[in-house]
Parts: sequence; C-alpha cells; structure tokens
Amino acid sequence: MKSWLKMMLLLMCAVSQAGEINVLAIEQRWQSNQLYITPKFDIKSSDEIDEAIDNGIVLTLIIKVHFSKARTFWFDENKHQIHHLYQIRYFSLSGQYQLHNTTTDERHSFVLLNDLWNHLANDLRFVTDIPSISTADLISVRLRLDSGALPSALQIPVLLSTEWTFKSDWFQAPLEPKP
Repeated sequence: MKSWLKMMLLLMCAVSQAGEINVLAIEQRWQSNQLYITPKFDIKSSDEIDEAIDNGIVLTLIIKVHFSKARTFWFDENKHQIHHLYQIRYFSLSGQYQLHNTTTDERHSFVLLNDLWNHLANDLRFVTDIPSISTADLISVRLRLDSGALPSALQIPVLLSTEWTFKSDWFQAPLEPKP
C-alpha cells in the first residue's frame, strides 16, 4: 500500500508542471482626475488547468489592487482597494474561450486559450479617482485562482495538488505622483 502511494505521488510530480503567475510591473498613467493602472503578468498555466477549462470547468481568478501608505514601524495603512473577479470558460459549440469580468460584466471572446492568457497578462486596466488614493504612496497587485469557486468535487484534489497552485505573490511599487 505504501509503495503504491509513493508511486502515485512520484507520477503526479513528474507528469506536469505547476501553473505560475508572476507580476512583472504595474504601469500607471494619470489622466485628469483618474489614475489608470495596467498590471503586467507572466502567466503559465498548467496542463491540468487548461484541461479543466477545455472540459467545461469555470475558473474564477481574483485580482486585487491595493493602495496604501507606508509606515516605518507597523504594517502599511490600506487606503483604497480594487477587487475584480474574472471567470474563464470554454463554449464547446462555438469553440471559443470567454474571459468575463463579473465586476463590470465586460466579456472578451478568444479562439485560442493562449490568446486569453495573453490578454489577461497584458491588457487588464483599472481606474481609480484621486480622492480615494490622495494619501497613498504604494500600489500592490496580486492575481490568484479562487479554488473555493471550483465545483466541490474538485476542491479537495486542488488543495492537495501542486499543479493547481496558481497565484502570484504581492507585487509592490511606488505610486507615481500626479503630474
């Protein structure tokens, strides 16, 4: 029994590579009384994640953008945050992938899953107004898979599998002052 379990664990580790998300940069552009934020990601999904999407499993990704004031001797003070949910799904009849921002109800369709990942990595934009971030001096971004939104039959295997570790670390950058 023990040797069978060890063999299964070794096979699971050798079969595929885990998904990975890295935040590369946070582009910031001021326009009138608003700040436009475009985070840049490096996204590499695992075979298991791509296969789940192709088999009709809806994936939910959460992106968080925090604006904070740095403190010397304590945690940074959170001034404002933006929180968006994105659902990724595949429609087999049309052969298209859809990226749905459930917060704004914006939808984009793609023929290839790689095109969807590229759009997610390079073309997300968020807008915030000046009063909500007037005292902030740091901006932080994180993107992660919401494993709690997966079907209940998948939640336990996802927690136990490294192929489903699909999240970035917090990326922090100084907030550019308004010109």
